[in-house]
Amino acid sequence: MKKEQNETTSASQERVTETLTTTYINENNGARSSMSSIELDDTDHTTSTSVIEEDNAKTRVKHFSFKEDDMLSNTSSDAMNLALDGRVYTTPVQFDHAEVIVVSPSNFSEGDTLRLDVGNNQIVVVQVPPGGATKGETFRGVYRIFPHTKPNPSPHDFRKDPHPHHYPQMYSHHWNSGLWDCCKFGPYHQSFIGAFCCNCVLLAQVMTRMNLNHLGKRDSRSIYQATVKRILIIFAIYYMARAILLRSLIVSLTPIRDEQEDNKNENDDDITTVVLLGVGFVLDFMIAAYSVLLLLRTRRAVRERYAIAGGGTCADDFCEPLCCYCCSLSQMARQSANYEQRDARWCTATGISTEFDEEYGLYASVPAASMERDIV
Repeated sequence: MKKEQNETTSASQERVTETLTTTYINENNGARSSMSSIELDDTDHTTSTSVIEEDNAKTRVKHFSFKEDDMLSNTSSDAMNLALDGRVYTTPVQFDHAEVIVVSPSNFSEGDTLRLDVGNNQIVVVQVPPGGATKGETFRGVYRIFPHTKPNPSPHDFRKDPHPHHYPQMYSHHWNSGLWDCCKFGPYHQSFIGAFCCNCVLLAQVMTRMNLNHLGKRDSRSIYQATVKRILIIFAIYYMARAILLRSLIVSLTPIRDEQEDNKNENDDDITTVVLLGVGFVLDFMIAAYSVLLLLRTRRAVRERYAIAGGGTCADDFCEPLCCYCCSLSQMARQSANYEQRDARWCTATGISTEFDEEYGLYASVPAASMERDIV
């Protein structure tokens, strides 16, 4: 029978105690349950945690005491350091096959990416689910595991995925294809035709894979799922306005057959033509600047997700996308989707098959890397 004991302090200290219980099934080890209790001290921000587990008639009791501002050097699979925006926490976690169960040590917003140090030079990355998480709340999320390596690691520092066909891309630190490999999958592939003939659609699909909204910023799932729709609306408005301006310009340049009104309307026609050309130029400049901004932000997001070296240089992050817009977009599309395992799709949010969307594209906002499931 599992029990729980919490460390107590002096009666003068005010404490808030909350007990959280989770039960899950592990495919390899059978039934397993865990109970965790967290005590938060508002005076010195000290947390005391006791964890008692029961697994196939074996009971393990572990106790952890820590301060939120301290980074623990020794961690376990039950209490882990958690980093978010430079802040370090420690919290009980459990692994349930493809998901991790986390006791939130603070209030987090929907879409926040948390990094948990599990020891042995490994980091678990998990995203806060829709609706966010309050302090002490238990939430579940898809996780990925990365090695905790040096600032500029080599590809040999990363372990290979034991099931590579399950996941779209390895954590490789380099582009999986060159800038000029636009026809890698053939001239009729979406990554080529979409980049050169309908780049707004392909760009929006790549942005959805990166969990970016229509402004190129990381956002919650409910927002980035609508990225394709919103970008298509923006470009549809632009093309409609451009068509109206073009029609008006043609009318203004058409000669008037009434010779008596030629002199009267000549000056008005010149002014109208200049205004129409000016408005058209402003619209073209705005949509071009918007497209380049989205491409630059998406390229940066792809670099961060796949830990691709070379970011920050003018040639990599500005000159290539600006001078080779279509080629750069095609390269990002090939990087963010495993077209060798998944079929390209025109009419989906991510531009790839539904199975890929459900497994990774729409539910995991962390870098696509090798994932370990058997760490319990």
